[in-house]
Amino acid sequence: MIDLLSVRWAGYALCALMMASSVSAELLPPPSVSVSLPGPAPPNAFGVSVAFGPNDGLMYVWNGANVLKQNGFNSDNFVSIGTVGSGSADAGPIAFSRDAARLLVGNGGGGILGGAHAGLVFGIPASGGDSSSEIAKIDFHHSFLAAPLGASNDKFFVDSGNASFTGSSVSVFDQVTGSNATVIDAIPGASASMAVGGGRLYVGVGFGPSRGELRSFALSDLDTAYDNATQLDWGDGALLNDLDNNSGAGMFIDARGFLFTGGPDGVTMFDTQGNNRLYENQGYSSVEYDRANDRFLVTGFGNEQGIYPASAFFFLVPEPSAAVLALLLAISCTGLARRMRRRGAPALQTPTG
Repeated sequence: MIDLLSVRWAGYALCALMMASSVSAELLPPPSVSVSLPGPAPPNAFGVSVAFGPNDGLMYVWNGANVLKQNGFNSDNFVSIGTVGSGSADAGPIAFSRDAARLLVGNGGGGILGGAHAGLVFGIPASGGDSSSEIAKIDFHHSFLAAPLGASNDKFFVDSGNASFTGSSVSVFDQVTGSNATVIDAIPGASASMAVGGGRLYVGVGFGPSRGELRSFALSDLDTAYDNATQLDWGDGALLNDLDNNSGAGMFIDARGFLFTGGPDGVTMFDTQGNNRLYENQGYSSVEYDRANDRFLVTGFGNEQGIYPASAFFFLVPEPSAAVLALLLAISCTGLARRMRRRGAPALQTPTG
């Protein structure tokens, strides 16, 4: 015979454990690895950009004048592998080609002084090399991502905005021919980062009334649009998120298929069903993924900055098939909250996200 009293108190204990764990998990914990990055190149650069080597997991840092490579795993030492451009400028995006043989870097805004550097795009071998001549000029480019379209290793997705941060688009750039063809248009806000996974491209809105909106597009549709010189509209993409819980500040899909992205308040994670959880960091936070080791770097202005294993972030939710357990848990939580209020203790808050 089932002891209902024991079951009830077991439910109380489970409820308390889940609530306590969920509430504490919503704060971004200290990182497992702390890293000191090189600073921007003086006098015009005002930030650096980071990409992890797809095969070695080492960090490559673009400082606006040089590309620097991490000396060793988790090392704070970096050495230049190439001088790029004609002087210090804004360190825009950096990305590896699909075969990891080349690096694409850009001067997004041109630096504090702007001018001739703005929008310039350069390419160098991933093994190292100098380049003083740009291979393209793409105004207001924000992010690069290797484009797995066909068999080519030369194509990149480019997310670019406009001067007023009111709209953006995604194009396909061919670093050999220099062509740059728009494939997604009419994004309702500033440019953001992108991610590829499960045969789809994920794109976000970085600023404006639609900030935080995320949509995905089938790579096959983008390949067709590119081949036929046509464009997909933002509304053609599958809507994943319409909450203002991120700004597309870095974006990646981990080994489980979970999507991570940064934003003004921290790091937001989405599972494969679209459930989301915000790990608050009390300030703007950006993420960059190390695919070789399934971990990611958090930078920005938040409380915590460093490297985290992606697997340490998870959802505490009942299994979908455990309907009876979910009902019991809900009843137990209600009863527990009432008991605590009667005793003058603060009520537990039900986790969100």
